Amino acid sequence: MGSRFDGVSDPSNDNASKPTKGSPQGAADRVSAVHSQARPTFVLSALSAVVAAVLVPIPNRTGLWLPLHVFMVGTLFGAIVAATQLLAVTWSSSPAPGRVLANAQRLTLFVGVALVAIGRELPIDSSLGKALIGIGGTSVILTLILLIVSMVQIRRGAVTDRYAPAILGYIISASFGIVGIVLGAALASGSFGSDFAAVRGVHLTANALGLVGIVIASTLPFFLATQARMKMAPFATSERITASIILLAISTIISLVGWVTSTDVVAAIGAWLYAAILAGSVTLYPRVKRKQFDWAGPRLAQMATGFLWSIVALVLLGVSALGGSPTLDTVLVLMVLGGYAQIVSASLNYFAPVITAGKRKPGEGLRLTRSWVSFAAGNIAAIGVIARVREIAAMAVAVWLCELAYRLILLVRFSRDTNAAAASAP
Repeated sequence: MGSRFDGVSDPSNDNASKPTKGSPQGAADRVSAVHSQARPTFVLSALSAVVAAVLVPIPNRTGLWLPLHVFMVGTLFGAIVAATQLLAVTWSSSPAPGRVLANAQRLTLFVGVALVAIGRELPIDSSLGKALIGIGGTSVILTLILLIVSMVQIRRGAVTDRYAPAILGYIISASFGIVGIVLGAALASGSFGSDFAAVRGVHLTANALGLVGIVIASTLPFFLATQARMKMAPFATSERITASIILLAISTIISLVGWVTSTDVVAAIGAWLYAAILAGSVTLYPRVKRKQFDWAGPRLAQMATGFLWSIVALVLLGVSALGGSPTLDTVLVLMVLGGYAQIVSASLNYFAPVITAGKRKPGEGLRLTRSWVSFAAGNIAAIGVIARVREIAAMAVAVWLCELAYRLILLVRFSRDTNAAAASAP
């Protein structure tokens, strides 16, 4: 690990990489700039999670779709937009994207989330509803395009090639996301009729596996080392990480082909192959020991169980594609709540102290977000989903959100006191 703390530590496992030929050495204020860009996006992502939880018990025309849409696009995608750029800039020592670009991403994403949600709640034959869905979907697609643009800019300005696999993964995932959002907007507007089930499978696979899943898989080999404050696994070379990302993309395409052609076996094979590659990717992760676990135990444990629940959900996705039980909706909720939400929760418990306490007292801020309650609640929620006991899942999510809010209050107070002390220091 690098000796400096610049917001996200350098999880290198050998000597410093040589700068990319002809690249700039990174703007001096790149870390503070990317932090200021990420803060409001993370806040809106967290608020989206609260809104999604509040919407669950409220009767609405679209049922489970509404809170899932708000959480998947608002929370997960919002966190992806903020985290990928923060990590790419700090790891590769590249200048931060322009503020206008960052603001445009945030605006198009959250306006798009709101417009699609409102449009979908209007009657299915409403011309206004279809117009809102079209505008909102286009807005979210624009966010993905802007994310690809920012990744290309960051890659061009990178000082080191070490983190090129992660940036490649982010670009691939955004490309899958464009496919998923296009089809999702079309489905929400009532298109496809008799082909609804097949197109819905493509939509969910492109978003859940292609967008969110590949982002997580591209990040974890580097980010786990950052979380644990240790070097990367020796086996985690750029070539192997790139190969795992490409194999995951191929698996996603196989599953998509299965859904498009209504070939259930192919759709299932794609999901199971994805699960196998994801399981095999643990060889790319650092071996955490007692010292690292004492430092970041709850965050590391929650990321690990989120990873495991994702694999379980992928296996069940293949079973569901073959027409078995559980239903596609149940599998999606398990994947989102037990898998991705836990990984995002553990990640936000790292990012929040970093972008608030910063260089002053990052270690103390990170101690405030160590939460075994959050870990337990996330896993109880997943158990409630797979056991089909909705009340248990709902209660666990409520506890989870309250615990995250409590930790955030502690962190805000700590950051305020730290900033005040720094301002009054001679």
